Amino acid sequence: MGMRARLTFVHVALLALGVRALTLTQRGQIGQPGAGVKNLSSSDVVSFVRELRRNQGNTQRLGAKGASSIPIAVMPKNLGRHREGLGSLLQYYRKSLSYALALGLPWVGRLRNAHDDTDYTEFLGLCQPLCHSHLKGFDSVEVTVSTADLHKCRMNGTFSVPEGLARPTLILIDDDDMDDGHTNCLTRVRDRFLSASMRSVACTNDHYETLHFRWGDTKTKTPNCARAEGHRGVDMSEAVQLIKNVRQLCPLQVKVMSEGPGVKDCFSNRFSDTFEYIDGYQSTVPYDLLTFACSTVLIGGTSSFSVLGALLTDGLVIAPTSPKYHSLQNVIDFKLAQSDGQSDYLATALHKLAPCV
Repeated sequence: MGMRARLTFVHVALLALGVRALTLTQRGQIGQPGAGVKNLSSSDVVSFVRELRRNQGNTQRLGAKGASSIPIAVMPKNLGRHREGLGSLLQYYRKSLSYALALGLPWVGRLRNAHDDTDYTEFLGLCQPLCHSHLKGFDSVEVTVSTADLHKCRMNGTFSVPEGLARPTLILIDDDDMDDGHTNCLTRVRDRFLSASMRSVACTNDHYETLHFRWGDTKTKTPNCARAEGHRGVDMSEAVQLIKNVRQLCPLQVKVMSEGPGVKDCFSNRFSDTFEYIDGYQSTVPYDLLTFACSTVLIGGTSSFSVLGALLTDGLVIAPTSPKYHSLQNVIDFKLAQSDGQSDYLATALHKLAPCV
């Protein structure tokens, strides 16, 4: 079996995290690749690490033709100004990302996650095939993306490449403000993610629902995993009841993604069946993203990381009403889905977006 066919979850995780991800995966019992993604042998890992080290720092061939016959890439003008978690960074670079995704151009900014100091631009498939390129000799041109453009970001013709480009060109876009709306402008990130980082990762036939429970920065304000107002999470008891409602209609396996053993205890005190607990202190962000992408149902709050999960999955997302989700077609309201009098609402959404087989 060739290298390309053997790449699996840990291979992809290593692209972003290198040997450190391998160490975490080997020693941690929580957040192991389980139902939903395929595993690999230790010899495959060794071979892949060698290949990774050989390729690190190499400049890739400039082959991003985009809508032109010359290499073109997109970069935010305010690159590196923000130190945030991965989900929040997508809000700061909404304009340049929307432009690049709409036109199929490489986005060569940086998405350096403040929580693990790792740049996930390549892992999300955004910069290919210009990742690690120094872009020496590229001309630069500024393009303005307005809020009105974002309102029409899914319409053909909203964005275009400047006319008259005759040389390799870097398009600079001013991402002037944080934008937690217009999330539908980033839906193409799933295609980039699947075609690049996940091209050899297969989601298995073990369908599951994932609860992303925001906790790390709210635990002192949310005793017993109850939801504190204004903290963008969901109440644990309400989430567990919703998981049970889903399983009455569709017998899915369960995963819980959060931070620390306290959340695992909170969940197990309310849920008697088996589940996989993905502890962010022991797992890795690549595994979290792969879990999102392979989820049949995703339940989350309004945190930016939950919204990123909604972008990566093509399954059903159940979340509180929020401008962050308004433009996404695969999201239904948490309260309505939870209501006993709205069983048809949940059942219809499940059969449309997460058919049980």
